[in-house]
Amino acid sequence: MNISLPKKFRNFVKERVDRGEYRSASAVIRAGLLLLQESILERDKRQGDHDNRMWELKKKHLKSLDISVDDVQRWDRAPKPRKAHATQRMRDT
Repeated sequence: MNISLPKKFRNFVKERVDRGEYRSASAVIRAGLLLLQESILERDKRQGDHDNRMWELKKKHLKSLDISVDDVQRWDRAPKPRKAHATQRMRDT
């Protein structure tokens, strides 16, 4: 795989290798991708935790309103009424 990097990233990679922090440019890129992967996985985990908390709050709220989760899911799947076109509304009046 070949990749192209902007000059500022090429310089950054070269500096890391020149300082002896990494053995090769590939090692610098791998380290950066590992950090990116960890960051994305952590973000996804936080989002999943947030979604779960929101779902639990919604269920609690629905229960307080004496509405079941099944009712809400049925409402979500129900066909939405179509809006009448302006000319149709004029003819109806």
